[in-house]
Amino acid sequence: MAAAICLYGIAVWRAAWIGDDALITMRVVDNFVHGDGMRWNLADRVQVSIHPLWMLLVSGAYTILKDPYWSLMGLSLLCVAISVILLTRWANSLGTAILAIALLASSKAVCDYSTSGLENPFTMLLLVIAVHLTTRAARSERAYLGLCIVSGLIVLARFDQSLVVWPFLAAYGYPHRWGRAIRSMLIGFLPLVVWLAFATVYYGSPLPIIAHAKVFALGVDSSILAEQALRYYADSWTRDPISIVAIAFGLLLSIIRRSRLSTCIAIGIVSIFVYCLRVGGDFMSGRFLFTPVVLVALCIARESSITNRRREFVLVGAAAIVGLGLLSRPPTWLSPTDGYRSPNTVRGVVDERAHYYHELGLASSARQPIVARALEPLLQASDSARPLVIVKRAVGYFGVVAGCAAHIVDPLLTDPLLARLPVAQPSKWLPGHGTRRIPRGYLETLTTGENKIEHPSLRRFYDNLELVVRGPVFSKKRFAAMWKLWTDDGDLERYVEEEYRTAPQRTWSIDRFRGRVEVMSRFDPRVLQLDSDGIVVMLGQVKHASRITVCLDVHDTYRVTFENESKSVAAIEVSTVAQVLEGVRPHELAVPAAAMKSGFDSIRIEVLQCDADGIASIGPIELSQ
Repeated sequence: MAAAICLYGIAVWRAAWIGDDALITMRVVDNFVHGDGMRWNLADRVQVSIHPLWMLLVSGAYTILKDPYWSLMGLSLLCVAISVILLTRWANSLGTAILAIALLASSKAVCDYSTSGLENPFTMLLLVIAVHLTTRAARSERAYLGLCIVSGLIVLARFDQSLVVWPFLAAYGYPHRWGRAIRSMLIGFLPLVVWLAFATVYYGSPLPIIAHAKVFALGVDSSILAEQALRYYADSWTRDPISIVAIAFGLLLSIIRRSRLSTCIAIGIVSIFVYCLRVGGDFMSGRFLFTPVVLVALCIARESSITNRRREFVLVGAAAIVGLGLLSRPPTWLSPTDGYRSPNTVRGVVDERAHYYHELGLASSARQPIVARALEPLLQASDSARPLVIVKRAVGYFGVVAGCAAHIVDPLLTDPLLARLPVAQPSKWLPGHGTRRIPRGYLETLTTGENKIEHPSLRRFYDNLELVVRGPVFSKKRFAAMWKLWTDDGDLERYVEEEYRTAPQRTWSIDRFRGRVEVMSRFDPRVLQLDSDGIVVMLGQVKHASRITVCLDVHDTYRVTFENESKSVAAIEVSTVAQVLEGVRPHELAVPAAAMKSGFDSIRIEVLQCDADGIASIGPIELSQ
C-alpha cells in the first residue's frame, strides 16, 4: 500500500501545474475577494464559471493565502490527499485499495488533472464520499439523504457532472418510498437550487456564458462534433492507453458483476461518452477521462471478490496496471519537471499540461509567479477613465495580472455578446476554440459606452443584453429584458443571417477621415476600429499624391493598398511600433512610385497583425505632394 501511495504522490508532484482555464476562475475570485463582485469584467455581470462551488472554495483559500497560485495548488493537493486517505480507509480490502491507487497513479488523465487548478480533485473527493455512502444508501434513508447531498455538491462543483450522479440517485432511491426519496433529493439539491436562483437574478441567466459558447450557440453540425469526439478518445488511446483500458474494464466489470454500484458507474461513464459526442470532446487531452477513470478505481476499491488472501492476484494486477502506465506519453511518474513539448496526435486536442508546465508547473525551475493586478498601474496610465478594452485569447493568466484596469474581449468564451453568436467558420472549428467574429461597432461601443453597433437588429439585441448584464439588479425593466433575452432572440438571428458571416465590405468616403492629423486616443470620435476585412476609403477622384499621412493604432501591422477603379496599383506594409501601450498616432508614408504615376482613387487598409491589445484602429488621413 505504501508503495502505491508513494507512486501516486510522485506522479502528482511531477505533474502538478496550473492551467490557463483555471486562471479564468481566479480572475473572478480576485474580483470577488476584493469586493468588486463575482464577475469577469467589472462592467458586466457574466457567469463564466461552470464550477461555482469550486470557485467559492478557491475564494476562501485566496482570502487566507492571498496568492493565486497557491490558492489553487494548495486546495487541489489537499483534496487529493484527503481522497487517497478516505479511499484506502473505505476500500473493501487492502488488495483492492492497492489496485485502485495503482490505477490512479498510472492514469495520465487522473494525474494531469489531480491539480491544474480546475475542479477535478474536489470532484474526486466528493465521488469517494458518494461511493462510500452507497454501501448503506439502499437500506438507510439517512445514508440516501447523505448521498443526495453529496450528489448535489458534485453537480454544484461542475454542472455536467449531473451525468454521473443521476444513475446513483435513481438506483439507490428505488428501494425507498418515492415520496421520501424525492424529499431527500430536494434537500440534497437545495444548494444547487439556491445557486441557480442567485445566478438567474444576479447574472440574468442560470447557465454560465460558457454553456452558450460551447454548446447552445456553437453553430457546428452534430456530425462534425461527434467525429471530433471520437478523435478525442483516439488521442487518449495514443497518449494514455491505460485510461482507455481502465474504462473498458469498468464497463466489462459491470456486465459481469451486475451489481448496483458497477451498473451505476457504467451508466455514468456511457452518459459522459454521449455528452462528449454532443459537445465535440475537448481541447484538453484526457480531461473528460478523469471522472470515468476515478469511478472505475472506486469500483475496484469496492470489489468484494478481491481479498487480502489473494496476494498473487493483487501483485499481478498492480504490475499489469503499472506496465500499461509505462505506455503513456510520458509515464506519469516519469514526467519531466523541466517542461516538455508533447506533439499533437489529433487535430484540435493538445496536451495542455505540457503546454503550460514550463511557466506554471509546480516543480519547474522556470515557474513564473502569478501576481494579481500586477499590470494595473501600467494599464491605468491610459488617457481615459474607462478600462482599457483589449481583445485577447487565452485570457486566464493575462486576466489575473491585468486586474480591473482592462476590459477583456474574449472572442472564444467569456464575452456576453460574442459567446451567444455561432462560430464564425464552422469548418475550422476546434474544441474550446470556437472563434466569434466581432460585430462592427462593438469595440467602439465598449470603448465609448455608447451603442455604436452598425447592424440595427444586433444593436437592438445589445441594448436589451446590456440592460441585463449592466442594469440595476432588481429593476423591473431589467427583469423584462431578461425575459426577452430568454424567449426572443429574433434580432440576433437576423444579424447572423444577414451579415455575420457575409459582411459587406466597409467603404467610407475620405470625408469621414478629414481632420487634424495628430496623436489621439482610441476613444476619440474620429477613430474607427477595424475588423479583419479592413476598409476601403474612397477619395472621390484620382490622386497623384507623393505622401500620405494616416493615423493608425500602435503595435499593429497594416497593409495599405492603393487602388484605381478597384484594381490594386501598389501596396506597402506599415508596422506601428511605439513606446506607448495604446493610442492612435500619425504615420507618414511615401506613396509607391507606381501608384503616384498612374494615380489612385481609393485606399484599402487591412489589418495583418494585432500584437498588443488585439485592436486595430484608424483615424484622420491626409494626402500631400
